Amino acid sequence: MRTLLLMRHAKATHCPGYSDRQRPLKKSGRAAAASIAETLRKDGLRPDLILCSPSRRTRETAELVAEAFPTLPDQILIDDLYLASASEILSCIRTVPKEIGTLMLVGHNIGLEHLTQILAGPVGKAWHLSPGTLAIFTLDAGDWAQTDASCMSDPRLVRPD
Repeated sequence: MRTLLLMRHAKATHCPGYSDRQRPLKKSGRAAAASIAETLRKDGLRPDLILCSPSRRTRETAELVAEAFPTLPDQILIDDLYLASASEILSCIRTVPKEIGTLMLVGHNIGLEHLTQILAGPVGKAWHLSPGTLAIFTLDAGDWAQTDASCMSDPRLVRPD
């Protein structure tokens, strides 16, 4: 059994002078990411690996989550995750080594929201990933290469406090 954590980056600034890739988290976004991190810590859901888009807002979100744990999870920045579609994100997940038990991916909408809706099946049809929202799935397949909606169970959405 494996756990998949899909998180949309927390709320970022829209100030002029920042390119889209360089937008930092707002103070409220930092608090939201810390809230999700605390939920994961309390639930014993420490990622073994965090895959992250290279944008500043996703990196900052991933770093705040990682800091909640005594030992930092490995993090990999993947350029193809920047504004990726649902199918591009799923392709990335399917390449994860089977030794990884809990995988976290921090990315962007709309692709991330579409993927969570697909993986959650009927319960996820109305899911909306506002900034800082986390989707949690149990993967019943033997390895990440088999990831699809048919092998997901217990989907749930966690919104920051």
